Amino acid sequence: MPNTSALERAAPERETDMALEQEMTMYRFLQNYGEGLLGGLDADRAFVASTEGGHHPAWILGHLALVGNQGAQLLGGTPAIDIEAWKPLFGIGSQPTARAESYPEWAELVGAWRQTREVASSSAAAIDEEKLNEPNPIERRRDTLPTLGNFVGFIFTSHEAVHLGQLSAWRRGQGLPPLF
Repeated sequence: MPNTSALERAAPERETDMALEQEMTMYRFLQNYGEGLLGGLDADRAFVASTEGGHHPAWILGHLALVGNQGAQLLGGTPAIDIEAWKPLFGIGSQPTARAESYPEWAELVGAWRQTREVASSSAAAIDEEKLNEPNPIERRRDTLPTLGNFVGFIFTSHEAVHLGQLSAWRRGQGLPPLF
């Protein structure tokens, strides 16, 4: 059985850390990983799905930019994109299309995804623990992610990782080399 007393002693020290510090460390790692996944990608390939009904890179980056900006907004930050305009293209239930003209240009999508990191980081740095302990404002997710901190932590870590995994699989399907 593991030594739980060492874990118990470490827990109080975490309370003195900046709110969302661990989540933002993971988010920075994922953003760097995502930058690597963009290697070898251009606008000509970005709107091509690897499977029927699959997500193409343009949808993935647009979706991550949308959701990341929504998370930053929940923390009190100012979004880097027009959230309402992006929801029909990249929100829950949106269906990717291969028609590039249906989306912002590839360079804008990449830029918006990169700007999301700045908005999310500054919003997380400005938030206090008390606010993070408030109930999750997204009612349909409250059962599994009960607090605002749980929800935005999910957005900046697990959600980002899931979709970057899709991008990684897309790359492999296109014959591009793995990153690791």
